[in-house]
Amino acid sequence: MPRLFIAVLLIGLLSCQKDESNGEGKSEVDANAAVTDTTIATIKFDATEMPYIFNKNASAATLTPQDLEQIDSLLLVCVANCNKTIRQDLQFMKIDLVGRLYKKQPVAVVNRRGEKEVWVNCFCDDFSKPWRNEILSVSDGGSCYFNFKINLKSLTYYDFGVNGLA
Repeated sequence: MPRLFIAVLLIGLLSCQKDESNGEGKSEVDANAAVTDTTIATIKFDATEMPYIFNKNASAATLTPQDLEQIDSLLLVCVANCNKTIRQDLQFMKIDLVGRLYKKQPVAVVNRRGEKEVWVNCFCDDFSKPWRNEILSVSDGGSCYFNFKINLKSLTYYDFGVNGLA
């Protein structure tokens, strides 16, 4: 990637602009997109099964390899920003992308403005559940479980959340 693009991307992301998109649109499907990463499983959006993720007016979309690269780049920025805000007495809640192997479940939609948005569910323990086919949802678990949303057009993230502790 050109250095200028990376600089612009980081400046835009560090501002943490919030995007309140809740819309519908036609999905841009790339049938040739294939994921070979063993730590990622793209889950298709279903408004009746996943109303908590995106507005029911959103339509399912497919992620391209370029989208997945953008998600990984934004993931690094999200985690870095989150870790910077953790108080000294709560350092154990930091997300450790180096020491833990996180798996990702991106769920992609197209909003009413035609922008692709992605909810990314991240976790470091799948409890041997079928995480490749259904959303892994757990209560508590701390920094082993977090999720956030991304607008791939504006390259912004929002609704970043880390699970609490039991």
